[in-house]
Amino acid sequence: MNQFPHEFEALLSRTGRKVLAGTHTASGALLREGFFASAAFLEPKLLAGCRKLLARTFEASLVEISRPLPPPTSSAQSYEDSLPKVGRLLSVPITGLEMFVMRRLAKEIGLMQMLESESFRRFSEVLAGVSLGPLAAAQVLCNRRGDYAGPHTDNHPNEPGAQHGYVDVHFSFVTPGVRAQFIVHQRDGHLSAMAPIAIDGTVTAYRLPLWHYTTPLQTRSLADRRWLVLGSFHYASS
Repeated sequence: MNQFPHEFEALLSRTGRKVLAGTHTASGALLREGFFASAAFLEPKLLAGCRKLLARTFEASLVEISRPLPPPTSSAQSYEDSLPKVGRLLSVPITGLEMFVMRRLAKEIGLMQMLESESFRRFSEVLAGVSLGPLAAAQVLCNRRGDYAGPHTDNHPNEPGAQHGYVDVHFSFVTPGVRAQFIVHQRDGHLSAMAPIAIDGTVTAYRLPLWHYTTPLQTRSLADRRWLVLGSFHYASS
């Protein structure tokens, strides 16, 4: 596999095409809850090729994002602990001059064209249950053994278009030695819901902001990876 399809529809399984057509029960999933996940929407025969293409294109350019925990004695009063967004993972650069190089590479392998395609916007719109604008942002991330994201909301009240919320749609490509990773997200005012996110081909959708965190990636070897491609959409009225 040398390129991603320019239309996201070509990456979909038969079940995923039902979502795109609006005939699957996942239609409007984000109207019912802020998070949705399924491993049935991408064509299994294409997953290994996608993962290898991402690794071949971006592995050498990944940078570590590491935000450690504050000291456990940082609170001034009992039971008043405060936790900023913490975590550790690898990311394709999204700032500075490297961002332009990465965007060029993403275009060379058809990734940007696929994320900007009408079928990806429509697919995301069906899951969201509301009209969405064109792709607002895209990113490629990579998790190694032990990588995780701490509790956070992805709230961006100062960013035009995102201040009233937005929609993220992610898809994962994992190496055979990846064993498990989970997302814990809010339900009924508590971090009380959990879903697996490290099954190859998993599609996840978020109505943000939403309290959530991901558990450390469990793998058989240090070489194993979970590659994550994400697209963000503002609401059409924003």
